[in-house]
Amino acid sequence: MKISKTWRTIAKIQALVDDLETNQLPNNASRLWLQDLKNILNDAEYFLDEIALELERRNYGDDATLISSKQHSTSLIDESCIVGRDWDKNQIVTMLCSEFTEEKAPSVISIVGMGGIGKTTLAQLAYNDMEIMNNFETRIWVSVSVQFDMLRITKTIFESVTKKVADFSDLNRIQIELQDVLKSKRFLLVLDNVWNECPSDWDILQQPFKAAASGSKILVTTRSVRVSTVFGSRFTYHMQPLSEEDCWELTKNIVLKSNSLQLHQDLEMIDSKIAKKCEGLPLAAKMIGNVLCFKSGEMQLDDLLQVELWDMARNINEIYPSLKLSYDHLPACMKRCFVYCSIFPYNFEFNKDDLINYG
Repeated sequence: MKISKTWRTIAKIQALVDDLETNQLPNNASRLWLQDLKNILNDAEYFLDEIALELERRNYGDDATLISSKQHSTSLIDESCIVGRDWDKNQIVTMLCSEFTEEKAPSVISIVGMGGIGKTTLAQLAYNDMEIMNNFETRIWVSVSVQFDMLRITKTIFESVTKKVADFSDLNRIQIELQDVLKSKRFLLVLDNVWNECPSDWDILQQPFKAAASGSKILVTTRSVRVSTVFGSRFTYHMQPLSEEDCWELTKNIVLKSNSLQLHQDLEMIDSKIAKKCEGLPLAAKMIGNVLCFKSGEMQLDDLLQVELWDMARNINEIYPSLKLSYDHLPACMKRCFVYCSIFPYNFEFNKDDLINYG
């Protein structure tokens, strides 16, 4: 009840802001006051969004756990299930094995792309490549995720190098120990799924790495170009969507594991239409394959083509966690714009000036 009242109060403040923006304010002081009011309004909306998310987590504990667990990864991969990334892998491997005579610290290479496009998969492919194994004395994989826990990340690196449990709770001590074990070692460190854009955090984390041997590399996967900049990346590799043929191959590989002969036959008739729904995202191709396997008895393939990707994903929790993280990291003002845009139907064309004026 109190949250509802707060939302009504925010709506009244928003109406006041809209009225004030419509009129010409008389002086700079009034305009600064209005800007402060808008900032407070955005902060209040963000705070209420956080409360709503926490209530959702309490009501749907399993889903909340899934959203969290989806953000962790390991270096293991079944390469027989991967299609369309051979060229990308070769590019990353070449970058990682390149020598830079002037480097005094490990060079950073970033893989940047939207959620679900296959950044982690590409990093796994490069990490397990034979040339990489031969080129680096030590390979380390760390799943960073949203929470940039400096102590946990450093301990994971130390344990990977020493093969021992790090019984430390002090960051300074573990960094000194890590610096010693990395001294003169040529290593590859993968930091998967980095969100933190704080330069000072990266400055602290990388201090022990400077003792390593020349040629050491750090491979970062992230959705944020700013992360690539903050980490001082020598190369930034922007991932491109898969072709429709590769998307179809991914979907088909999943469906062929099912025992439905009728599904196999029907699928060949509409392969190109299914591939177009993926829009180049491997995550979408896999999700559609799983939907076909689990719903083949209750959903005709023609019906499937009429369903939006979002509606298919809602119940099996495939794409939602990935998109939800991107939404959570938007500024409060951008969230308002995002919600406003959601009013428009799919493929609806609107004028950008209308969006600016009424969003």
